[in-house]
Amino acid sequence: QSRSSAASDVYKRQRLLQQARESAAALPWCERALDALDSGAVSAVHRGAILSALSGVYVELGRGPEALRIRKELYRATLEDVGPWHPSTGGTLLNLGNASKSVGEYRAAADQFARARTVFQKTYGPTSRWVVSASMNEASALSSADDLDAASARLESTLPLLGGIPPLQQARVLNNLSGIRSSQGRYEDALALLARVEAIETAELRPDASQVGYTHTAKAWVYCDMGRWRDALGEADAAIQIRERTGEVHELLGTLRARILAHRRLGELELAQEAVLLGEKKLRGADISKPERALLFVAGAVVALDDRRLDDTDRYLDRAAAELAGARDATSMLALIDFLRARSDYDRRQDRPDAVTRAERAVEVFRPTPLRTLFTLREADAWLQSVR
Repeated sequence: QSRSSAASDVYKRQRLLQQARESAAALPWCERALDALDSGAVSAVHRGAILSALSGVYVELGRGPEALRIRKELYRATLEDVGPWHPSTGGTLLNLGNASKSVGEYRAAADQFARARTVFQKTYGPTSRWVVSASMNEASALSSADDLDAASARLESTLPLLGGIPPLQQARVLNNLSGIRSSQGRYEDALALLARVEAIETAELRPDASQVGYTHTAKAWVYCDMGRWRDALGEADAAIQIRERTGEVHELLGTLRARILAHRRLGELELAQEAVLLGEKKLRGADISKPERALLFVAGAVVALDDRRLDDTDRYLDRAAAELAGARDATSMLALIDFLRARSDYDRRQDRPDAVTRAERAVEVFRPTPLRTLFTLREADAWLQSVR
């Protein structure tokens, strides 16, 4: 087999694995393809595709800084090759924004998505589906930056454009807007938007389609925010059934956290622990980023602490901390881990005044960006009030 033929096989293999979202398996093939490119065994015309694939794998594996470095390089090269107003430049800006968002640079990401939107408006026209797509990404970054008003305004600006884009893209816009409405405390508005999403999906998709799973998960979280725990469980269970069929572990884990929270708040700790164990089972051999793995272990620690299984609490916290070692943008989760450690020490009667002081300090760190999907700020404040 010739060197160029072997290199071509490497290139094809990395593309297939990335398309299947088998990121850990795709990584060495991406790196081999890059080596083949550097040695001249793969044509330079494939350079952008190979680098884009590698950066996408880095994002999936939680290696955001490496992805960001590559995507900055690709943006500079694209700008030099085709100029600022080519559709490829808009696409490269979208990828750059995703990489910036993966390292917590939300304002930079929002700016990059906005620039992509401007490119698409100029090249495809103001009502293009690409304009809508860039707007959705921009709103997501603004929401992550806790600028809900700006995120809401950006999505609202796309509503007059919905008639000119495919129905399923309309559904995604409405789903995203429902998430912002829920974060604003406008729960009934969020449910009304999701009802419109369901009407579209009923007409366009099978009931067990992957996109329908996102809608069930979105409703589960709205119901959690409303304290409608049984309704939340019903939606979470429907989403989990879809993810079990599709094998989408990342999406399943996000829905499991809703199930865990609902069982916790209903006092059904054994069922909450079963959900944690299911998540641990799904993690084995799966391509899941370290922060996502840590989220599950923190959820396990919260359930164990509720159940006063303090040794299990500490083990879960150790596993979560190990996953986050060296991670960027993990301040809130690390502070929550510190808070839960302090609570565990308090329950063990280990220097209780010191444990309360540590807990107070941790709460002030994660207060600006609490992880409501695991342990609410209200719960933390209530506990502190009870022990002061």
